[in-house]
Amino acid sequence: MGNDFPIHPDPERPRDGTAAARLGKTVRALRKARGWSQAQLAQRLERASGVHYSQSMVAKTETAERPVTLNEAVCLSAIFGHSLELMLAMDQEPELVAEIQRVERLISQLDAQILELQTRRVEAQDEVAYLRSQAEHAATAIDRVKKDKEWQRAYAAWEEAKETGVQPARRDDS
Repeated sequence: MGNDFPIHPDPERPRDGTAAARLGKTVRALRKARGWSQAQLAQRLERASGVHYSQSMVAKTETAERPVTLNEAVCLSAIFGHSLELMLAMDQEPELVAEIQRVERLISQLDAQILELQTRRVEAQDEVAYLRSQAEHAATAIDRVKKDKEWQRAYAAWEEAKETGVQPARRDDS
C-alpha cells in the first residue's frame, strides 16, 4: 500500500508532495482566488481559532516552511468552505476533486432542504397549536351560547307563567 502523504524526516521543512506542502499550495491558491492578503487570512484564522496568527505564519504555511496543526487545518477548511480531503487533493487528482466538490454541493443542498423542512415542520406545529386553541375557544363559545339559549327559554317560560299564572311543566333531567 503506497503512502499518499509522504512524511519528510525534517518536519520543519517538508518536501513538495507532503500533505503540508499540498495544503500550503491549496491555501495560497484559495486565498489568492478570494483576493485576500496573507494578513487578511491571518486575521480570519485568528478569529476562527482564537489563536494569534501573523502574516508571516500564513506565508510559512503556504510554502510548507512550518508544520500545520490539525486545528489550523480544520480552521482553514472552514474558512475556505471545503473539506480537508478536498483541500489536500486539489492539486493532485482533478477527477477526485470534481467528485468531492459535487458531493459537497449535494450535501450542502441536502442540508438546506433539511433546514427548510425543519422550519416548515415548526411552522406546521405552530399552526396546529393555533388551530387547537381556536377550536377550544369555539367550543367554549358554543357552550356559552347553549347556556344562554337555555336561560332565554327558562326566562321566557317564567315570563309566560307570570302573565298567565300557569306554572310551566318541570323538566325531569334524571
